[in-house]
Amino acid sequence: MFSCPVGLLRRVRRAQGAAQVLAAVAYEGSAVDTRSAADAVERLTATEQETARLAAIHQAEFDAMAERLLALQAELSDYIDR
Repeated sequence: MFSCPVGLLRRVRRAQGAAQVLAAVAYEGSAVDTRSAADAVERLTATEQETARLAAIHQAEFDAMAERLLALQAELSDYIDR
C-alpha cells in the first residue's frame, strides 16, 4: 500500500555493488584483499537481507494500521451521518 525504508535498501544495494567492484579489483591483487572484499560482500548481503526482512515487517504493520484507520474513518462517517 505505502512504501517504507526503500531508500535504506537502495543504499545497501549500492554499497553491495561497490563492495563487489572492490572484490573484482582485489581479485587481481593479493588473496588477503580478495578474502576481505568477499567478507565485505557477504556482510553487505546479510545486511541487505535483514533490511529487506525488516522492511517487509514494517510494511505489513503500516498496511494494517492504514486499514484500521480507513475502518475507523468509515465508522466515524457512519456515526456523523446518523
